[in-house]
Amino acid sequence: MTRPQFVTKIASPVKRKASPLVLKKMFLRRVVIGVAALATAASGAVLAASGAGAAVIGTGTISPATGADTTSMTLTTSAACPTTATNIIMSVTGSGFPAAGQTVVGNSPITTYGTSPSGGLIIPLTQTMRDYANTAGFTTLTGPYTFTVTCRTAFNATSLGDFTATINFTSNTTYVSASGTATTTTLGQARG
Repeated sequence: MTRPQFVTKIASPVKRKASPLVLKKMFLRRVVIGVAALATAASGAVLAASGAGAAVIGTGTISPATGADTTSMTLTTSAACPTTATNIIMSVTGSGFPAAGQTVVGNSPITTYGTSPSGGLIIPLTQTMRDYANTAGFTTLTGPYTFTVTCRTAFNATSLGDFTATINFTSNTTYVSASGTATTTTLGQARG
């Protein structure tokens, strides 16, 4: 008995010449992608340059003016952010923190915060300085630490104006606000 044999032939791919319209669309698509890539790169460079030269538009006041590394702090800006700003972000710089700063209040809407009588924002820090030091991987708080509140929009990191405030750690566990003075309050015993 003989077995039937099957012949298989592999079809060769059909080579077609692209029409001028198809070639034109392919060319335009590549041009548009190239222009978009250049525009993205240019805008990134502009953002980086504008962030580096942010204008300080005011100061901040740290409350309480004196405290410990475990004290909860609030920063109040001297005025409101510019009307074009919708959000703020806050960072801290100083010994042990990255040179660019560590974020201590994330990008959040301005409407999240209360305002002072002068229109400044009242921004509570989300953790203590001891917590921030631990996150950054160091244990000794020493010298000045500067907080920067950056007014911005939600999706554009360009600063529309900054507020700064500084505290000074006089020991690993005690700070004094640069804008405040250390005060001691003695409480008397209540008389009955």
